[in-house]
Amino acid sequence: MKRAREVRILTAQAKARFIMNDRPDLARLAGADAVHLGQEDVTVRDARRVVGPGMLIGVSTHEREQLEKAVLEGAGYLGVGPVFASSTKSFDDLAGLGYVRQASETSNLPWFAIGGITEENLDEVLGAGARRVAVSSAVVRAEFPRKAAAALRARLDEAG
Repeated sequence: MKRAREVRILTAQAKARFIMNDRPDLARLAGADAVHLGQEDVTVRDARRVVGPGMLIGVSTHEREQLEKAVLEGAGYLGVGPVFASSTKSFDDLAGLGYVRQASETSNLPWFAIGGITEENLDEVLGAGARRVAVSSAVVRAEFPRKAAAALRARLDEAG
């Protein structure tokens, strides 16, 4: 909990959103802006009971049925993927670019393509309809993280 509160302070100073992964209880206690849920976590409805009416709740989805369920349950945004294999999390199956195309055609909620996205494969993700991505390794494992983040951001801005 101490670390979550420290992150809250740092993100507030940076004027950045703090999204707690998987733990609505800690998100509420730390004053996070949002909580992000995976398919194995509590439901959106149960998370809402914990975090209250004002906190943003996001849900990772791996197929269209999960996307539709998350929307119906009241998710505020979606994760769509995994698009590619990731070095931060292992998956038995990849949703792939086909699922990115489905999400771009069906979702009215904001959504982020997730999973193994790098500067090298970003054009494929954008070509499938994504306009937002969530990345980790592409930035934190880069030789120059700020430069890597800026390059990704510039490409996203160009795509509109």
